[in-house]
Amino acid sequence: MKRKSWYLVLLIVLCAALLLSGCGRKASKEDTSATVDLKSLEGVYAEEIARRGILQLTATDESSASIVIDWPSSAFQSSHWELNGSYDAAKNAIVYENATLTEQTFDEDGNQTDTVVYTDGTGNFSLNGGKLSWTDDASVIKGSSSTFVYVMSAEDYAKQQGAAAPAVTPAAGVEPTENPAATLSPAASPAVSPAVSAAPAASSPAPTATPAPTTAPTPTPVVDASELPKITKSPTDETVYEGGHCYFLAKYERAIWAVWHFVSPDGSRDLTYEEAGKEFAKLQIEGGMYSQMKLSNIPLELNGWKVYCRYSNRSGYSDTERATITVNPKTGAAGTAAGTAAGNLPKVTKSPTSETVNPGGTAIFQARYEDAIWVVWHFVSPDGSRDLTYDEAAKEFPKLQILNGEYSQLMLKNIPAELNGWKVYARYSNHAGSTDTGSATITVIDPTNVAAAAAAPAPAAPTPTPVTDAAKLPKITKSPTNEIVDEGGHCYFLARYEDAIWAVWHFVSPDGTRDLTWEEAAKEFTKLQIEGGEYSQLKLSNIPAELNGWKVYCRYSNRSGYTDTGSATITVNGKNGAAAPVATAAPVPGGANVVVTTPAPAATPAPAAGTPAPYVGEWTSVSDFSQAVSGSGLSFDPPVEQALPAGLSVQGYRYKTGGVEVRYGDASGNVLTVRKSSSESGNALSGDSNIYSSAWQISLKGLTVTCKGDGQTINAATYGSGGSNYAITYNTAKEGSGLTPDQINSLVNGMQ
Repeated sequence: MKRKSWYLVLLIVLCAALLLSGCGRKASKEDTSATVDLKSLEGVYAEEIARRGILQLTATDESSASIVIDWPSSAFQSSHWELNGSYDAAKNAIVYENATLTEQTFDEDGNQTDTVVYTDGTGNFSLNGGKLSWTDDASVIKGSSSTFVYVMSAEDYAKQQGAAAPAVTPAAGVEPTENPAATLSPAASPAVSPAVSAAPAASSPAPTATPAPTTAPTPTPVVDASELPKITKSPTDETVYEGGHCYFLAKYERAIWAVWHFVSPDGSRDLTYEEAGKEFAKLQIEGGMYSQMKLSNIPLELNGWKVYCRYSNRSGYSDTERATITVNPKTGAAGTAAGTAAGNLPKVTKSPTSETVNPGGTAIFQARYEDAIWVVWHFVSPDGSRDLTYDEAAKEFPKLQILNGEYSQLMLKNIPAELNGWKVYARYSNHAGSTDTGSATITVIDPTNVAAAAAAPAPAAPTPTPVTDAAKLPKITKSPTNEIVDEGGHCYFLARYEDAIWAVWHFVSPDGTRDLTWEEAAKEFTKLQIEGGEYSQLKLSNIPAELNGWKVYCRYSNRSGYTDTGSATITVNGKNGAAAPVATAAPVPGGANVVVTTPAPAATPAPAAGTPAPYVGEWTSVSDFSQAVSGSGLSFDPPVEQALPAGLSVQGYRYKTGGVEVRYGDASGNVLTVRKSSSESGNALSGDSNIYSSAWQISLKGLTVTCKGDGQTINAATYGSGGSNYAITYNTAKEGSGLTPDQINSLVNGMQ
């Protein structure tokens, strides 16, 4: 009996041990899958580098969460993700398969348009302390492979949203463009969604005097200073009279966008230029997002305020030093030296020269100076009894168009006969006083004299008109590139030049029968907003569908004549994203004195039969290189074999009229495409309209190459050379697997 009892006890103990062992194993497995309670991760996160992307995580239970991400790419566009994910213990990550990406665009009035890009996005957020490292499988989307750091609780974020007034518009990214300092300021940015406007950048001061309490964020890793923007010039202090104007200039390296800030005398308030515009209602601000900012109609209340420029890139931002604005009360007529400190007067180094024009014609008056701060052009009546500022002259002669009345170059258009005999001069001023240039007379030819001269017998052999020396004409160094935009959206066109005095953008109808100046186009398309029509960067906003297929080009002029850039096509997609057909425009119509430097396509190799190649409007595949060249009508030397990345070989050829393509590939699936075109350029030529995290420019052999990729490797490169345009693409839509600048250089050299 005792032995049986002992066995019974031993059996019970063994069973209990087995049960406990099994339970322990099961508990261990379950604990692994429940090592993270997603409720502990709830809150608001910011992308750790530029802090523009905002992520809100809300746990639906311990292992599931709802995530919303807002990431502005500019003041007019933002990407919005919504997804639900669950915790995966093996990956220590929140995994999702149902992300919806919506591109949100805003017009100048703040109206929002949503376009759904996809609804089945996949990816994950790996967990690392207070960080969420995002890997989005749609790797070409801005925001992929980014890390978010915890900022504050959802409750505190909601409080901050409610307290924020006004919203701070995030800095706008340019296509990367070239130096924005030479352009006009864009229109005021529209209202953006709360998640965009309240991005809690660590550098920005609180929008209210009593910010909401925040949870201490996880320390952000130190950014490599060598990757931040580099300030090469800070603005300098300016002293002006009440109601006057002044300029602040800064310069940089490695920046993508810029925003000017205003700081109160006691340093307690830091306003963006948009907020300052609301604070000082009379103040006029131009260039708030560019390297040169102009302030006009400066109020006395701005005395003692400071300004600085914040330059940003994807690694962070750098601020210039601050410059103080000193505003003196009005002391009498503009230009007097009363109440000013002693100093050197402006020195005039060039006075304008007299001009003779036909009624309704155009004239340019140029002056130069040293040590001046501002300039105002004046008009003097033939008898000298009246001296009008350019503003007063505009009222006196309502048909006369006066451009740049406060700049060294004055342009008069549509000059009336009544202006005959009037003189113009420029008054340069600084804080010591003002100096006037010599005056130049405007002679408007009397139409009756012209008629009489026409009726007189013509000379037997009229003197031939001298041929303009092409070397003296403006030189185009960059033509605008094609742009594709949604209806109601906006885009930029950029040109560059040498030896020009003024510029005017033109719009050409798809069939080439109409050539409108930007002013005429503004009347033609009443909803279209045009900025920079007389500058090297043209901005179009609220673009209507009717502009689809139109082309733009810039006409640069000097006293020897003018030169036109190549033209760029505007493709306007419907609001639902559907691509609109691109109309083929005829060449820009020319007129008297037209000098078009856009070279004609290279001579088309004659086919064997001697007949011209038939027109082919779409890319057509062929297996023979000579057939592709002949069909395109271009001469083309593809990269030599030594210039290609290792392992690549020719996979095929394509052509269309005015375009030829060679495609390469390797066993690993890498694809390289090289294209040449006589008409298309930019995205239209490369065929790559994917969104990449970076766009920048490099200089190779004197060529400006526009690149797109992750900022280090290049997926798409476009450039112009010898009157033709080229595009090199490599593994499109696969950011991070592009070519190095050295490889692009080899390919470019290999085609020379």
